[in-house]
Amino acid sequence: MDSKELEGDASTSTIKDFESDDQPEMKRARHHKHLHVAVAGCSHGQMDTIYERLTNVEKQRNVKFDLLLCCGDFQAIRNHGDLHYFHAPPHHRKLGTFYKYYSGEKIAPILTLFIGGNHESSGYMAELPYGGWVAPNIWYMGYASVIQFAGLRIAGLSGIFKSNDYNKGHFERPPFQEHGSVVSAYHVRSIDVFRLKQLRDSKIDICMSHDWPAGITDFGDCNWLLKRKPYFAEDIQFNRLGNPATMNLLHELKPLHWFAAHLHVRFTAVVHHNKDDEEKGTKTDEIKSSINSSRVTNFLALDKPMANENRRRFLEYIDIPISEDSSMELCYDPIWLAILRTTDHLTKFTDRSINLPLETPSKNVEEKTTERFDFRPTKEELETVNTLFSSDFHIPLNFQRTAPPEIEPLIGKGKPNRQPSLYYRNPQSQQFCEKLGIQDLNLQFAQASVNFLGIPYFLSENTQSLISEEISTKIPNKSTNNGKNPEEIDLEEDEFGQNDFIVDVKGSLKNSENDEK
Repeated sequence: MDSKELEGDASTSTIKDFESDDQPEMKRARHHKHLHVAVAGCSHGQMDTIYERLTNVEKQRNVKFDLLLCCGDFQAIRNHGDLHYFHAPPHHRKLGTFYKYYSGEKIAPILTLFIGGNHESSGYMAELPYGGWVAPNIWYMGYASVIQFAGLRIAGLSGIFKSNDYNKGHFERPPFQEHGSVVSAYHVRSIDVFRLKQLRDSKIDICMSHDWPAGITDFGDCNWLLKRKPYFAEDIQFNRLGNPATMNLLHELKPLHWFAAHLHVRFTAVVHHNKDDEEKGTKTDEIKSSINSSRVTNFLALDKPMANENRRRFLEYIDIPISEDSSMELCYDPIWLAILRTTDHLTKFTDRSINLPLETPSKNVEEKTTERFDFRPTKEELETVNTLFSSDFHIPLNFQRTAPPEIEPLIGKGKPNRQPSLYYRNPQSQQFCEKLGIQDLNLQFAQASVNFLGIPYFLSENTQSLISEEISTKIPNKSTNNGKNPEEIDLEEDEFGQNDFIVDVKGSLKNSENDEK
């Protein structure tokens, strides 16, 4: 196939399309090696299809992929109980094939990173607000995060834009309201964009979002897009197609690559960044910002996989030059960790709007706010993070199953159905938040869902004696409707022991006609 060289800096990568048969094999350069990255649009739970396609390409092109990036609608559905928290029309609520990787029946053949979209296993995602392993070798990036791999810094932002929810805190957790919190759960929040903006002085190689940055169509072939999707015209005209906050973020971060999905069409654009945009702030800021000067951002949106439609443009791969000694292990990003620590006071478990610090220009010095608004980490803040992590930022392989996996023999027999999945304390969230010294949203969600908690599966999968009517009985009702705001959580409360959970070892299997579709 004809691969094209995208514009960029000296380390420009090459994007290649899977659809052409005349694509040359990927070869290593003499003085450096290449990272072979596959990029997928909307996964829609079809992990078998995606991995099989990549495996075939590896055989045909004599290449081994190092990394797979999935741009949302991943649908990490563990069992039929998770389908209750999958916001989609009933006929689209299907188990998919991710459950095989969660149960251990299969192992992802390629290290996979994904962000959330607007069709997700929202109950499971709520266990990992800051990200974590959803299955061996499959990493979720949380509401927003930055990680490192092979010397590259990869940023991700989950969800789609909805103005009504943009300034709210994160509060959604099971049991969701069918037409309320199960929808707002996947809406982007201003706090996450605010945190990502603090990266503006440090080089970001790749950024991932589900919906497109609003206005990105101005930098590509909009006429071609409208021929394919004529119903986009009005939204493009009024700048409603996508997320206005991420377009601003794109100009702030200037990543070499920005990948997205959501609109089920392949689209490319190239954004040239004006060097004059860098000349803000102190001289130190100007020196730091030279990292991102004279750069362009290569935007790529991809389609979704569909049965019997091999021409859907949902997968492409990219070669990125990296140094020979690059670590091929997933690592936390120290700068991002420092930002999480210094902005932790802005984490609010509430369905109300939260106020973020803003710079308030004023000619009168006395009128200027003294509240910190710039959270780009200082040297001291980075040293603190380095001490907390003992200079070791490798992400631990600490995946554990919280919900029971799907029972394979029941699949395909009368459309098995579980009652809604319970909510779980996820040890990954606990360990990460304790180590970094930040609020644990998973704990706060659990405290607010005390009547809907289950004993994590990993605690009971080898203890069959736990499966009993006595232990399965729900705990006494601990009503939060006592005059207090139910969203206000006492953070000093001790963590729950097993007596505060509902055992969900078998997922409360029950036949139901409601899950036929």
